[in-house]
Amino acid sequence: MKQRVVMAVAVLEMMLLTTGCQSLFVSNQKTTLSRWKTRGDITTAFNKIQPNRTTLRDLQNPGFDPAVSPNIKIMPYTDIVPLFMPNQNIRLKDPPAGVQLYMEARQGNCTYLVEIENLVSLPTLAYES
Repeated sequence: MKQRVVMAVAVLEMMLLTTGCQSLFVSNQKTTLSRWKTRGDITTAFNKIQPNRTTLRDLQNPGFDPAVSPNIKIMPYTDIVPLFMPNQNIRLKDPPAGVQLYMEARQGNCTYLVEIENLVSLPTLAYES
């Protein structure tokens, strides 16, 4: 009888230790708040962008605003070049035309990085002005 009680207590202690410490382990889950509800909403907003016509103000309305959206980041020129020209075998004429113009200008341009993983929609009221 005493052995059963000791065994039951040992099992309970092990269960408490393993479930109680779970919150101490590092979690790799990342969630981003966004005004978009689906990937289709993102695609629709992205397809409205017209190269050489869309302004920064035009980008803010569909949700591409780094001041409001934590999933939008401004990337400097030094981060863009390695993405499109990762080695010296790639020439300036190899990337798409818009990227070529951006790289040739080197200044006066702005690049946004849009992270679309694990989006959680924000209420639309938060964006009304």
